[in-house]
Amino acid sequence: MNRASYVKGLVPVTENLNSIQHSDDYLYWQRMEQVAVFQESGNISSTSFLPVSPYHVATTSAFRLSVYDTNVCDSVSVNSRFNTQVFGATYRKDGTLLGCGSFDGIVRLYDVHKANTSLKTALRTIKTESSPVHVVSFSRSGHKVAALNDNGVINIYDVADTSGKSLFNKSAHTDHIRCGGFSDINENILATGSYDHTVKLWDTRKKDGKQIFSVDHGCPVEKVILFPNNNIMATAGGQVIKLWDMTMSHKELFTFENHHKTVTSLCLATKNKKLLSAGLDKRINVFNIGSGDFKLVYQMSTLAPVLTLAISPTDDCLVYGMQNILAINRRKPATKKDKQVSAVKTAQKDSKPKSMRKITTTTNDGQVVNVHVSAPILDKINLGPIEKLISAKKFNKVIEVMFYRSSEWKNNPSMVVAAFRQIYFQKALRRCLTGRDEKIMGNIFKFIRLHLFNNAYFSTLLKVTECLIEIYSDETEFNQETKKNFNDLKKVVEHEIKRDGEMLRIRGMLEVIFNANKKHIMIDEENSEDIFGELIITPKSLNTLS
Repeated sequence: MNRASYVKGLVPVTENLNSIQHSDDYLYWQRMEQVAVFQESGNISSTSFLPVSPYHVATTSAFRLSVYDTNVCDSVSVNSRFNTQVFGATYRKDGTLLGCGSFDGIVRLYDVHKANTSLKTALRTIKTESSPVHVVSFSRSGHKVAALNDNGVINIYDVADTSGKSLFNKSAHTDHIRCGGFSDINENILATGSYDHTVKLWDTRKKDGKQIFSVDHGCPVEKVILFPNNNIMATAGGQVIKLWDMTMSHKELFTFENHHKTVTSLCLATKNKKLLSAGLDKRINVFNIGSGDFKLVYQMSTLAPVLTLAISPTDDCLVYGMQNILAINRRKPATKKDKQVSAVKTAQKDSKPKSMRKITTTTNDGQVVNVHVSAPILDKINLGPIEKLISAKKFNKVIEVMFYRSSEWKNNPSMVVAAFRQIYFQKALRRCLTGRDEKIMGNIFKFIRLHLFNNAYFSTLLKVTECLIEIYSDETEFNQETKKNFNDLKKVVEHEIKRDGEMLRIRGMLEVIFNANKKHIMIDEENSEDIFGELIITPKSLNTLS
């Protein structure tokens, strides 16, 4: 296969509905079946699964805190004697404590073993601020609990301290805090999301607090999740979900725009390889984040707007609150048909092309003879390594293959630009360029300097250049190699601007020549009229002509 056809093989990758509906992920999530529905006294504001078996689920709605057994689909314990509304039910990581906030600013902690029979008596009651507490979060060790208030204040308390003295107090936001939580790997890191459109990360080791960084989501933040590796943070608000890089640039990595109304809830599933989202558009979406392609793999419709969402640690039970309705879904076992489909797909992957069957025909005298097929066989299309990686959505690997060695990007610039174009179409350009080592980044800058002003490549490489500038825009200090890359790129741009200026000067000179020539032509026409006079036709001359 020649290199020209190899480049043309790089075409924009589009979503294929049929392939999605027959994917393993689609069949896996399609088995979620609604098994029970409970009506609460008010809108369900929170849901939380017990991290250990038997995986009970706690919910809050209006003046009521409830615990349900999802195996038998029945309530285990209910407390409806609160004087004010309760919010933010959450379990501690070891499954021994259940916490919730309330409209009067009180955080209550319950013994889970007693909560299975009664929720009437709290193990610990902590008075925080005078404003409502919508979010309660336990630290990784479980020794601390955070209360996030509507007045924008963060308070952290020692669970074992009966005095209720705050270990950490910080006025963090200018509007209501409606989401947040501790990191799963560092109990000193706390994330908070607010209706002031910002999400902030805090170091809580000091009492006065230290803000690590802040990002602007662009609209009121309804949910924030820190991924277990602390490299990525997901925020939800408005109609979008955004993923943020937490390691270096703190920039936006990816934006999901699959909801058409406010996204209200997020949660991780399938050992943190899937991201679930729910919103007021009556949809629950499942995104694949384990492979890095952030693809929508399943979409579920609900009967009413979804306010809160949670899934069990085993992935077997999904619960969500639709206004005042709690729905419990359980994953049913794979049917014989599902197993057959999976087996067929596996067989198709492993199967090899079979030889063409023989073709025969009958002659006029009744003899059966073989027919020799003389039509040419079409050439088999063999995908190159970069095309295979693009088809598999392994965009990070594409950058490594193209720029780790100089032979690829020097010898095949059209293929490199085609690959960049596909990565841009998939909205993965920033994610692929962030955090690259000096060797790969240096080769990328060299490639841009060589081909940026090629007319065929300009539009694509301009996007790549803008992305690189955005990645490094917030960096206060550059290493020498990065400085050299940008200085060399600046020189190339300045040289092109100088060339454009010279071309404009030549264009102006040519316009002067053309205008002067046009003027001489007009003068010659006027002189010819003076010599021969103007032809005037009168009625008399018309009669003469006739």
